[in-house]
Amino acid sequence: MVYPDRAEADQKLLTYTSEPLPADTEITGHPIVTLFLAASTEDAALHVYLEGVGPDGRVTYLTEGVFRAIHRKPDDTPLYVSTGPGHSFEREDALPLIPGEVAEIAFALYATSIVLKQGYRLRVAIAGADAPQFSRYPVSGPAPVFEVQRGGAQASRIELPMRAISHSTE
Repeated sequence: MVYPDRAEADQKLLTYTSEPLPADTEITGHPIVTLFLAASTEDAALHVYLEGVGPDGRVTYLTEGVFRAIHRKPDDTPLYVSTGPGHSFEREDALPLIPGEVAEIAFALYATSIVLKQGYRLRVAIAGADAPQFSRYPVSGPAPVFEVQRGGAQASRIELPMRAISHSTE
């Protein structure tokens, strides 16, 4: 499947873009996103996209992850094999957000494998819905407003399974 340039879609999202990559770089595996955020609601759907931004400004979809904030409670012994932070997704483990209070939310994005050329940038784009594919949470009332923490002890981050590719002259 070929995805369209996401530059226009990103104008509606909260985005963070890296400096240009200093070398060709391979990303293979499950990126892990950890968000420290406060929301205006007790639940929220988080849609996080990892994208490549070419030197020409074209934005290419690399992978994504979708997660409901109420399922953020860590579970070191999930019932299934997890490729990132474990969560039970059980009703009794649901943790409603406290509006305005910062919460840690960590989850894996879908696996990817790609090589980005030197000069590309990486971008993380965050949304609260992906209409018409997924409903937003809460389904009715005002849409959640997020305040993402970006520094200090509660710095949001993404961990990428990546390595620079050296080009041998042999």
